Amino acid sequence: MNKLKKILKYSKEPKVLLRKVIHRLPKGGLRKNILSFPSEDELSYRLESLMRKYEGKTVYVFPSPNCPWGYMFQRPQQLARALAREGNLIFYMTDTSYPYSPDWNVRGFLEVEPNIYLFNDDKDNVINQLASRKVIVWQYWPHQNDYVKKLKVLNKQLIHVYDCIDDITTFDSYGNIQNDYYESVVNSNLTLATSNQIYNQVKTIRNDVIYVPNGVEVGDFDRSLEEIPSVQLIRKKFSYIIGYYGAIADWFDFELLKYLADNNPKNGFVIVGEVYKEIQFKVEDFKGYNNVFFMKRISYEMIPSLLDYFDVAIIPFLINDITLSTSPVKAFEYLAGGKEIVSTELPEVKGIRQEFVAENYIEFQNKLELALNRINDSNRIAFLKSLAIQNTWKERVSRVTKAISNDRSE
Repeated sequence: MNKLKKILKYSKEPKVLLRKVIHRLPKGGLRKNILSFPSEDELSYRLESLMRKYEGKTVYVFPSPNCPWGYMFQRPQQLARALAREGNLIFYMTDTSYPYSPDWNVRGFLEVEPNIYLFNDDKDNVINQLASRKVIVWQYWPHQNDYVKKLKVLNKQLIHVYDCIDDITTFDSYGNIQNDYYESVVNSNLTLATSNQIYNQVKTIRNDVIYVPNGVEVGDFDRSLEEIPSVQLIRKKFSYIIGYYGAIADWFDFELLKYLADNNPKNGFVIVGEVYKEIQFKVEDFKGYNNVFFMKRISYEMIPSLLDYFDVAIIPFLINDITLSTSPVKAFEYLAGGKEIVSTELPEVKGIRQEFVAENYIEFQNKLELALNRINDSNRIAFLKSLAIQNTWKERVSRVTKAISNDRSE
């Protein structure tokens, strides 16, 4: 068992550390020579070529600073993808702060999927040539307020969507964050809220906020799967696998996980995701547990394969301002994979289905046992998947585009 845990241990690659050093170099000079960004003339020519190709199409800009395209594939990337599938042109801003592909490799424009172009000019990522185009900027962090204001100076017809994706305390704080948040809510053409908690908060500022929770691309969970050797090894050693993937942060209930591990010694608990530095010591507390396995984050493309190994999927979060405001993407993805869910009492999960949430540790254990008894029920699996079909990213995007059309026609 200890050998297995050593296999799962993650160590940083030297090239990643080198890239971080390069990113911190002053702009210009040595950094410019190493990174080799295109000239302004080259970028302008490339943009004009794209504009001819997408003549008459709506341009969506996902601004800087950004959620890296290659990081956890969450709401911003999924919305960009759903909009692209409707035929729109997407510019998703990125930079070299994220030392992994594809973000690190972007020099100007990089098409990562049909109609989706990552963009990085190693400056401010403001594309001046969009001044006369029909552009919708999709802001999702308060930090992006300055970027949006620069775009508005260039394009007076710009449509500004502000997507309130998390409670403000979730973000890294800075001196102007409260003002950026307020300005973004007030000055946007359309403000979205991912949870009822955020909806009620924003409604005190403006009445026309729209509730648009997270969703799922069901098709991503209905395809051929790959083997994951490390999880396959765990599969052979335990009766069932209880799984979680996503951020492993200070809102994760480690005490609940210990309680479950103690009460389910024949089941393996696979916890996959990015461990935040400030809670690394809590992960270390599980060294004495032979049925709990923390594994490094995997790509979105591998999530369906990982989920296939889970017998039951869990969301073991503490209840606080952050989690009361969260709409867990993983809940919809769990459903798309036909997996039973057991969660702590998160309002947005309860909104999907009351039966998925537990009020305390004992109830969580009881619901886990019930869920395990259902895993071979084909009717139940079909029902879970039907819930996912009701909550697609395509449906979420349609709410927004309809609201934009109504606003433009008034």
